[in-house]
Amino acid sequence: MFNDAVKRFIKILNELNINFYLVGGAVRDIIIGTESKDYDFVAEINKKQHLEISKKLKEYLNCDYQYNEYYSTTKFYVDGIDIDFVMARKEKYDGIASRPTIFEGTLYDDLKRRDYTINTIALDMINYNYIDIFNGINDIKNKKIVVLHDKSYMDDPTRFFRGIKYAARFNFNFDKYTSNLMKECIKCRLIDYLPISRVRSELDLIMNEENFIKALYYLYDFNFFNTYFNFQVNINFDLYNPIIIENEDKYVAIFYKNSLEALENIKTKLCLSNDFLEKCLKLNELNDILNYDDYKVYEFLFKNRLNKSLLKSIFNDRRINKYINYNEIKVDYDLIKSIEPNKRKEFILDYKIKHLLNEGD
Repeated sequence: MFNDAVKRFIKILNELNINFYLVGGAVRDIIIGTESKDYDFVAEINKKQHLEISKKLKEYLNCDYQYNEYYSTTKFYVDGIDIDFVMARKEKYDGIASRPTIFEGTLYDDLKRRDYTINTIALDMINYNYIDIFNGINDIKNKKIVVLHDKSYMDDPTRFFRGIKYAARFNFNFDKYTSNLMKECIKCRLIDYLPISRVRSELDLIMNEENFIKALYYLYDFNFFNTYFNFQVNINFDLYNPIIIENEDKYVAIFYKNSLEALENIKTKLCLSNDFLEKCLKLNELNDILNYDDYKVYEFLFKNRLNKSLLKSIFNDRRINKYINYNEIKVDYDLIKSIEPNKRKEFILDYKIKHLLNEGD
């Protein structure tokens, strides 16, 4: 069930003689049968005890760690695994997306403050039995994403994005209660209370999901894009191999069909780079050029050198596929040595284009 790093962590906590629980995503993943990347352990202790135990864990494990005094959480980095050790707490929010006030709490308090029922299951590390106060196991079996309470998105609007991430990752659906609250979250513009950097961070996590296209459909169906950007956004869902696109290019792939004004707005609202804008404009131009003859298409592709993975994911065009497969064309120096230096670049381009025109599909 656990790798060696997590087993060492558990052994040390057992030796410290405290009651502790595995909670959150790791328990959910154990029940679903998928491998977890993060492990969260919670103990019913006070702030002073949490700090003392965290220092002992660091000493025993001899690893890097980050301690957060405000939340009484500690993250350890052990053999490439992230392991969190936290004080059980309850939280009080004074406003939308506000920083919560923290109180020492019980396991029940700690589970109650979480986002969705599938993340509220605890595993008692002494008796190895599940503690399922909020019916999370049943929701996992029924493939349902169920929010804990009707103020959840007001407390923390990022839960809207996390719900979509889980739905896409596990191929789950939202129950009607949760779906209605998510629609209300967007309608009331709760996302606007988040810093732009946080919205971008949450979307980055969604874009890194293997099935991020399904997540895009959820974002679209909940009217996130149109509401957040304040205009009708054109989303490109027709991606052929989206998993090969990396980083910011995913935003290029889904937004490039928008107007310049819209793209500038998207760039600002998502903290995207100038490269995003330039690539989108080039792809828009390529879209138009595909209506021209083959020579024009190849000329554009050679001159602009667009990312192959991006092209492969967006277009299913024989000329683009041929360019991707054969674009590394070598030109023998004997062919160009008699050409005037200022005309060699043009000659080489023409040579490469004609090579592709003569290459069989």
